Amino acid sequence: MPYGDRLNSFGRWYAQLMAESLGKAKNRQGEMIHYGRTLVPSLGTTDMHSMTQEHQEGPNNKLIQFITVQSMDTSMPVHCQEGNITGTVDIGRIMKTAQRANAEALASEQRMSCHIALPAVTPRTIGGLFYFFMLTVAYEGGLAGINAFDQPGVETYKKIMHSYLKGYMSGK
Repeated sequence: MPYGDRLNSFGRWYAQLMAESLGKAKNRQGEMIHYGRTLVPSLGTTDMHSMTQEHQEGPNNKLIQFITVQSMDTSMPVHCQEGNITGTVDIGRIMKTAQRANAEALASEQRMSCHIALPAVTPRTIGGLFYFFMLTVAYEGGLAGINAFDQPGVETYKKIMHSYLKGYMSGK
């Protein structure tokens, strides 16, 4: 659950990487294991309200990965009111507070989460983030005894699709 629109596509990329790398019917020994996880990419604070209900009170079988940016490149004062106190708070501080409150709420129910804080959104930090998560997928595949670098399930649909396309091209 990255916090910030500039990281929105990262969650979708990670879900795609996990699904194609770790969703496997068999382990390296050919035994049926049906390994994998269903990832639900979310964007804090956009998806925080709806997803947190599931994370907080649904099955305790998830790890919520928060990704934030320490140095936001935008600033915008937001008028806030909490009870009889009013004032302005910067949008960056609101985003950080939302993530922190989400993590604390999950921890209060013994729900797993982790927090990765990027110093800024730069090619170097985003490249490092991609590299880190690629390594975690490779290591998980190794620990689970599966080949994280093949995609036999994808090959099945490709073969079926190509046979249909050949039929269409030949007028059948």
